[in-house]
Amino acid sequence: MFLSLGTVSQAQEEDLDQYFEMSLDELINLEISVASKTAEAYINSPSSVYVFTATEIERMGVRSVEELLNYVPGYFTGLDIEQGKAYRIGARGRSTALSESVLFLVNGNRLNDLYTGGVSIINRLIPVENIKQIEVIRGPGSSLYGSNAFLGVVNIVTKENVNDIQLSYGNFHSVSVAGNFSKSYENVDINAFVKGFSNDGYEFDEFTDLVGRTSDMTDQERGFDAMLGVDYKGLKVEMRHHEREFRGFYGLGGVADFNNSEESFQTMLNFSYRLAVTEKLKLNFKVGRRVETWKTKAVIFPAGYDGWTEDFFAGPFMKSSANSLNVDAAYLLADKNELLTGLSYEQGGISKAVSLTTHDYVEFNYFGGIREYELPFNNTDDRRHVWGFFIQDKHSFNDHLKLTFGARLDSYSDFGTSLNPRGAIIYNTPWKGILKLMYGQAFRAPNYLELYDQNNPVDYGNTALDAEEIKTMEVAYTQNFTIFSVTATYFHNTIENLIFLDPDAPPVRAENNPLLAPTFYNLPGNINTSGVEVGVTYRPSGKFTFTGTFSELMDDFTYIPKRMISARTNFKFWKLNLNINGIYHGEIRQVSDQSGYVVLNTRLHIKFDDITFFGSVNNLTDELYRTPTTLSDVGVVNRGRLLSFGLKVNL
Repeated sequence: MFLSLGTVSQAQEEDLDQYFEMSLDELINLEISVASKTAEAYINSPSSVYVFTATEIERMGVRSVEELLNYVPGYFTGLDIEQGKAYRIGARGRSTALSESVLFLVNGNRLNDLYTGGVSIINRLIPVENIKQIEVIRGPGSSLYGSNAFLGVVNIVTKENVNDIQLSYGNFHSVSVAGNFSKSYENVDINAFVKGFSNDGYEFDEFTDLVGRTSDMTDQERGFDAMLGVDYKGLKVEMRHHEREFRGFYGLGGVADFNNSEESFQTMLNFSYRLAVTEKLKLNFKVGRRVETWKTKAVIFPAGYDGWTEDFFAGPFMKSSANSLNVDAAYLLADKNELLTGLSYEQGGISKAVSLTTHDYVEFNYFGGIREYELPFNNTDDRRHVWGFFIQDKHSFNDHLKLTFGARLDSYSDFGTSLNPRGAIIYNTPWKGILKLMYGQAFRAPNYLELYDQNNPVDYGNTALDAEEIKTMEVAYTQNFTIFSVTATYFHNTIENLIFLDPDAPPVRAENNPLLAPTFYNLPGNINTSGVEVGVTYRPSGKFTFTGTFSELMDDFTYIPKRMISARTNFKFWKLNLNINGIYHGEIRQVSDQSGYVVLNTRLHIKFDDITFFGSVNNLTDELYRTPTTLSDVGVVNRGRLLSFGLKVNL
């Protein structure tokens, strides 16, 4: 368990003075739900959990969920160029461009896309202005949530009963407008959120791309988000739309400025109904549908490079959809014994999977412009059907000893089944200490890309793949004092059947692999990652708070720093609030000629009644740093100093 001092109730978020009067004892007993799908005190959750809420997110001035995750122990995020500008999200020793090993949820609804299984391709720059609370599991979560809850789970809980508008403007013509709106009519509660933003992109002068060309480059961004929730006597309808458009940058390694482009969107519709059958039995029904589109074109070989007479552009054009059904039941066996069980079904598939390209992939003939390649590069005939069943028992023997154990069985129509148990023993000492012993297993199902890719110059699918599996053991101890709290966690992961693209293996010779692209395999041996995570919180008075984290990897790790540190210092005086925060990431083996880097940020705001004026500086020292990519050991250059100012009005 780690304590983030942003963990406050909705009412407390709107009053910083009340927030700062809360003691550490009050904070650690606030409720979360991600660790066991039921409300429980933060201190007694049966997982390693880290929590942020709106108050702390706003004070820090972070611009996206991806950026915020760098302040979670064991987590790492940085830019990658996976066929466009994407955030690589890693945890506890493993980091991939698709971020398919961490499950993202919004109000319990899955965000990870169907084609990659990850969150980085479709859901980029996830907004923070409508977030009430973010609950992050560090470690396996498949015993409750199924596939992709492999190294962690990020559950975003959105605001309710809030009315505000936030406007900001920054360098590079960065403009953002966001608003939360709510209304109640007798038994009907309506909550809405909308955000739009755009910027002309950071100016990278004299940038050398991965094919050796030097030119100026920008990374223009535009986005739109909207959410609507309607709640009537336990019946709730939630709609979410998320779309992004990026231009410039160097999505496949080559700079083509604004001719490189990427568009993506995801639309979700979810119905849920909460029913209290008796005082002891409660049911929750949920039906959902999501659709996704991903469309990219980026230069692979520019004109003039190695004999090419025209720019060679390529990229995917993908459409997918999924329908889901979930039924959970919570039964109170005794005053201190709760049984939770659930059944789920999901059906999904790829409706369109082609390549956008200017050239034929076999003969390299120029088409005269970009068009859809006639050969599909994914099998769109197969629909994936997934059944899941879980059971969990939570038992409190007394005020000091608590036990949680359970398991989940998932059955996939295209690769088989996976059984994942978990257990946790929690002991509260008489001297305000908490000892946790935790064990869990998780899996990651092979995604559509790994199973079915074909006619693709980059990779070739393997329908014989097994699911990745992980076994995790954790020991955590928290000691709380009046003004100080410290937590230390040790974890050890054993990963089996790791899926990897092997460029050195003999390619599969098949008609639908004309360019003899490398294929995916399960690694025959095991991968071990272990590490230590430490978190501290210090509050000598209601005007000052310091929060810090330290993470150290001890075994195998790839595309992630061995050592990571984060710190946040908050000063409150008069009507002013000053927050200084930053991260240190140590050397990354896959990025050449770079030791470690420090990124500092600051935000100052002043509040007068219902109006708050603020100014932020991200990357205060204009640090030039690079994050890893599989395309090159040079790494991906990240943005320099960004300035913004604006105001927030509570309506």
